[in-house]
Amino acid sequence: MSVTIADKAAAIDKDNPASACFHCGEPIPAGVDIRMSINGEPQAFCCHGCKAVAEFISAGNHCEFYQYRGDAKPGERALPDPAQWRTWDNPDTFSRVCQPLADDSDRFTASIRIDGLYCSACGWLIDRQLRDTPGVLDVRLNTITRQLQVDFDRQQIPLSQILAVIDQLGYHPILTPVNADDLPEQERIASMKRLMVAGLGMMQVMMFAVALYGADFHGMDATSRRFFALISMLVATAVYFYAGSVFVKNALRDVKNRHLGMDVPVALSISLAYFFSVWHVLQGDTQGIYFDSMVMFVFFLLAGRHLEMGVRHKGMNAREALASMVPVGVRRLQSATSAAGPMSQAEHASCENVPVENVCKGDVLLVRQNEVIACDGTVLAGEAEIDESLLTGESTPVAKKTGDTVLAGARILSGELRVRSSALGRETFLGTLTDLLEQAQMQRPKSLQLVDRLAGWFVAVVLVLALVTAGWYALYDPDNMLPVVLAVLVATCPCALSLATPAALTAASVRLVKNGVLINRLDALSALPQCQVWVFDKTGTLTEFSMQIQCWYPASEMREKTACALVAALEKDNHHPIATAFDGCRDPNIQATEVHSVPGQGIEGLIGQRRWRAGKRDWVLALLNESQRHQALDKIPNVSGTTVWLGNDHALAGVFQLTSRIRTDAAETLEALQQAGIHCQIVSGDTPEMVAEVAQQLGVDDWHGDCRPEQKINLVRHWQQQGQKVVMVGDGINDAPVLAQADVSFSFNQGAHLARSAADLVLMGGRLRGLLAALQVAKKTGRIIRQNIFWAITYNLAVTPLAVMGQLQPWMAAIGMSASSVLVVLNARRILHAGRRQQVAG
Repeated sequence: MSVTIADKAAAIDKDNPASACFHCGEPIPAGVDIRMSINGEPQAFCCHGCKAVAEFISAGNHCEFYQYRGDAKPGERALPDPAQWRTWDNPDTFSRVCQPLADDSDRFTASIRIDGLYCSACGWLIDRQLRDTPGVLDVRLNTITRQLQVDFDRQQIPLSQILAVIDQLGYHPILTPVNADDLPEQERIASMKRLMVAGLGMMQVMMFAVALYGADFHGMDATSRRFFALISMLVATAVYFYAGSVFVKNALRDVKNRHLGMDVPVALSISLAYFFSVWHVLQGDTQGIYFDSMVMFVFFLLAGRHLEMGVRHKGMNAREALASMVPVGVRRLQSATSAAGPMSQAEHASCENVPVENVCKGDVLLVRQNEVIACDGTVLAGEAEIDESLLTGESTPVAKKTGDTVLAGARILSGELRVRSSALGRETFLGTLTDLLEQAQMQRPKSLQLVDRLAGWFVAVVLVLALVTAGWYALYDPDNMLPVVLAVLVATCPCALSLATPAALTAASVRLVKNGVLINRLDALSALPQCQVWVFDKTGTLTEFSMQIQCWYPASEMREKTACALVAALEKDNHHPIATAFDGCRDPNIQATEVHSVPGQGIEGLIGQRRWRAGKRDWVLALLNESQRHQALDKIPNVSGTTVWLGNDHALAGVFQLTSRIRTDAAETLEALQQAGIHCQIVSGDTPEMVAEVAQQLGVDDWHGDCRPEQKINLVRHWQQQGQKVVMVGDGINDAPVLAQADVSFSFNQGAHLARSAADLVLMGGRLRGLLAALQVAKKTGRIIRQNIFWAITYNLAVTPLAVMGQLQPWMAAIGMSASSVLVVLNARRILHAGRRQQVAG
């Protein structure tokens, strides 16, 4: 872990603790003697700033802040104590909140909700601290939804230690069970309690304040004035230490961690108002009290955050948005048959309604018309048309019958199915989709990192400005110093700036997944509108992913059925579109070993005692000597289009001619892109004649055929060397090298291989129109982010001089800051309601 403040202090002078600052641990410069009493003991400080912070902490009775270092001595270092979290290391509780990474038995991922996180600067601190912790493999944090995902090695660090690190920073970690969905409701209830206390307190204090204000005009005896002041202090104390404690705790945590979060100026303002007023009341002065301003601060700030939280929870949480597709209850058959046709009386009698959480793998579910399938499974009986648009973005109904696979989240439009469940919860395709979307939302793109740094500096500027303002008013207008400083601290806090980018990116990722596009890399959203060159692979991209055998040209006496079985054995674990042409040709008696694919050439392996190759013409013929090649070619006519040559080290077996249809929306999509001023190019490993034919049908003039993988990469580099940003659209797995080379990459969903896609964005359906949706949402997201940042900066620049000149009342500043944050989130939510019509021009 990183070196703590106490470590620094201990390294300075072990024998003389006074040589190190009690607060920050830095060395005390020669000749500096600044001291004050903490908990009855004199302590030394390096500067008046550290002393002022210590006074602030001491005045609030928060001296336990210094106990985070073990005790009050700066020479000792406290390690995170996992004792209170060790219950989560128990195997039963551990399995409820952690999932294994792939097939590794020691590596897990945990989802943790961070209570007390209110700004992106806090998120940066948690991310940095965890990444410096041995055993932590990866950290992903979404500051909008406050969800943290940590990948860790259980052999190097227990879960309790990770929770202790977060707890030591001053945040409260809440572990998210695999199927938990009530945490937003818990947050809402806690927020509502604080808001109700602040609201009731505000009404009471304002009522007493009216009486005190009226006394200035109509007179009131000193005893009555003191009574109203004391009652106001009592109510304000409850508001400060309960409703306002969330701001103070967050600020103390930020001070402890030596970084400036958004709650530092807020906590400073309400603490100044409260303790200044308490001091005046205890001195018998009822004129200089600001309890009304303090409670109004707390109420309006909490109201703004509560509204912001409601907007944030409504549709911008990826797991909630996708989990809402699955029904909460299902019909389970206790005695089911696999026979088609109407249900028997026994099946009717065994049908029971159960919560979806009670479904187990292997259970048979009855799904009727207009109902949503609750789990992945196989159709045992029945026929139906289902709508998978929520999963793939494809609106065309899909016919399902006995033996077909169905996915959770799909809706039955007509018919009835009996489905045997095979995957539940996070194991379903919908669960995988949700996990990947959450991982994308937790990324920190470069634009967000820049805004985080700006927000941190902005808070520092706010504090300096408040200090300068206080100095000026102390000299020239001391009566108005406190209200003006309070207004400056609150009005200029850059909360809206810290929300500007992450709120828009979170909304965009949810909007895209509803349009059938999954984001793997958030930076791609900002780069996509800048790309003026789009490069398309042909096979499986512009054409349908599945292919069919059009003709078999034998070069020997081998029958087509045997040849198909040989290719199917070689292609068994291959996922290229060409392999789909042989899916139904497998023969259990023909098995291939030592199989490996050669990019851009084909696939080879041992079948029996011979080495077989299936792929490009010259590559397959390279197994033969010159005489054998001539004899084989004499038997094969001139074949055009997509071909698969099959042969071994003894003879050429023959050639398959394959065919595939151009995707129905390919021409429409490419035309829309070209009308938007985008240059489209087709590159393919197929013959130039075949590529030219497809390019002509799609209206594309720039095409290249017979391209090997390295040639595709060189074509993309050629554009990039000319200063162009390039989009590559490929099949996702076999085009991985060129997808990685492009500035932005798209691929089609490969089903079970979704998580292995090398692309920045994945098209979940079988249609290219998702490209237009992605471009539309990317452009709108860019506009929303610019609007949010412009508004946040404009607001701060506009209200700052008003606050400094005393023209902005403290309660008005609180309303303004809350309203600016809510406005930014509401503006980001416009992305969620972007129209489905893809308009990419402009």
